[in-house]
Amino acid sequence: MKYEKRNMASSVINTLRTPFAKWSDWTVFNAVKSGYKVSGWVYKAVSLISKNLSTVPWIVVDKDGEVVEGHPLSLLLKNPNPFFSRQDFFELIAAWQQLSGMAYVKQIFVDGITKELWPISPDRIFPVPSKEMDKLIDKYEVIDANGVRKVSPEFTVDNIIPFKFLDPSDPTLGIGPLQVAAKAVDIDTDQLAWNKSAMQNRGVLDGVFTFAEALQEGVFDVYKQKIKELFSGKREIGIIGSNAKYQQLSLSPVEMDFLNSRKFNREEIFIIFGVPPQLAGVQEATTYNNFNTARVVFWETTLIPILEDMKNTLNKALVSQLGDGLSITYDLKDVPALRKDLKEKAEVAKIYSDMGVPMEQLNEMFTLGVPEYEGWDKSIKPQQIQTPLQNRGVSDLMLKKLDKRNVQDLIILKEKKATTASKIFKKALDEQRVAVFKALDESSDTSGALATNSALMEEALTTLYKKTAITFAGSVIVDKRGLDINFETRAMDPIVEANIDSFLQVERVILNELSLINKSTIALILEAVIDAEVEGKSIMEVQQAILDSGTFSPERALRIARTVAGTAQSIGQLSGAMAAGATKKVWRDADFEVREEHQQRDGEIVGINDRFSTKFGNSSPRYPLDQQASASDRINCRCSMTFSV
Repeated sequence: MKYEKRNMASSVINTLRTPFAKWSDWTVFNAVKSGYKVSGWVYKAVSLISKNLSTVPWIVVDKDGEVVEGHPLSLLLKNPNPFFSRQDFFELIAAWQQLSGMAYVKQIFVDGITKELWPISPDRIFPVPSKEMDKLIDKYEVIDANGVRKVSPEFTVDNIIPFKFLDPSDPTLGIGPLQVAAKAVDIDTDQLAWNKSAMQNRGVLDGVFTFAEALQEGVFDVYKQKIKELFSGKREIGIIGSNAKYQQLSLSPVEMDFLNSRKFNREEIFIIFGVPPQLAGVQEATTYNNFNTARVVFWETTLIPILEDMKNTLNKALVSQLGDGLSITYDLKDVPALRKDLKEKAEVAKIYSDMGVPMEQLNEMFTLGVPEYEGWDKSIKPQQIQTPLQNRGVSDLMLKKLDKRNVQDLIILKEKKATTASKIFKKALDEQRVAVFKALDESSDTSGALATNSALMEEALTTLYKKTAITFAGSVIVDKRGLDINFETRAMDPIVEANIDSFLQVERVILNELSLINKSTIALILEAVIDAEVEGKSIMEVQQAILDSGTFSPERALRIARTVAGTAQSIGQLSGAMAAGATKKVWRDADFEVREEHQQRDGEIVGINDRFSTKFGNSSPRYPLDQQASASDRINCRCSMTFSV
């Protein structure tokens, strides 16, 4: 029975093999010369495929799909040899396959282990079908440095890895997309040459004058010169002499329909290569919506199948060095076109966070891209956050008596700090704008781009919160002699400092503020994007709509600075007042441009840890510009507080 099966397999292989090395006239050199260099469409298609494929990392995983860190083969595929990076190596392999259908890699062994991988041009190496019944390829013939074709012991079936797009007529070779698209490329190239010729001295005569009578010597030159003077560079045709007839020889631009013909060629070439026209810069068919869809389609229908071929080839060639249950695969988690929307992941992550799952685990689970920070491995549940002023106590400080005039002075001081800080916030917004627009151009995750480019924004928030809180802590208290306190020029009272630090840390004020700002930015961007999808706008129009919305404007920077300064003022006032023994707080409006609800709160007295009255639906803040208040209760609020024992 085993003998019969072996005979059957040998018989099948025998029908596939050919008796000699296959030397195709379709070489990489010819493909580059006749296609890659002369056709912009071919160049763009091959570049998109090879450059995108080369960005994908290769890893070794166990049978459960878990990454095997530090495996020799994953390190090898990361650095194939001293002269090629992973990206250069796989970009070249992919380009060769697109141009010729074949790519070869030679393994360099040390003690039976593959230590280096070297790409070998398909123009230099050719498979020789085996004479044995149970083999497909017996050896390889190569062209040496002198151009001599020969069998070399350095290139064997055991150390050569062939990557190929299978040729059904001969499984020892491959067929590249460019070979299939060759006629379309030739037509497109010929049309370009025709158009160039037509632009240079008209390429061919538009027409010819014929005369019934033979022209005498010298008369021909006179007529030719006269016609040239009259019609050089013009399309009008005149009549000279008698019995003259005009015969049109060339096609008009309308008859040639040059541009439309080239579009058909372009579409055919892109279809063969599997590249959506939108990704190649075909603007007339590009909107923000279909560009995003094209990115996903490109990966799922073109790139991933190629990666699957490469994966199977690598696993077959390197199986002896993998170990039981291990395999080589590609890692797509960082491909922008395939990542889930960060906003959706963040919403799910928040549910887990509220259940007490630490940020460290959430970051790993959802690939949120959050940088490590102190305490990110700790569980933080909502019930853990109680009254922010944990470090209570009464120092030698005394409460300052504030009247309406003092409140107006505080408003002026807060506005001054906000105006100064707005310049820093504008720089932070500009940094985010550049990142978001780049993400839109590349059709990647705008939310992720925003989150990973918030360092300057966080720095601005930290500076403004701390400095402003310190300033306003001193604005509500005096020392035991009754003199004003300026904590910016002297050491802060330890109880006041403890209250401010406790508030900022326990309530995560700065991170919450950053989250609120970014959430507002994302909402403004999404509004512009959704509008673009409905109206079929281009990416450039989306970007302009975002700019027009004021998302990254100086006005928004000032608005953010005012809000932050106001919240910091309240935190500072509370910290100083409680250190001086205050037990009650009073809401004070700004006396100008005050919303009705805040006028109603003016003069309202509550306990130092209680909330003010509910307005704007269910918003009942603990202090003016409380982060827990609704946006309509908080944004652009200029209110303040006074205190009593």
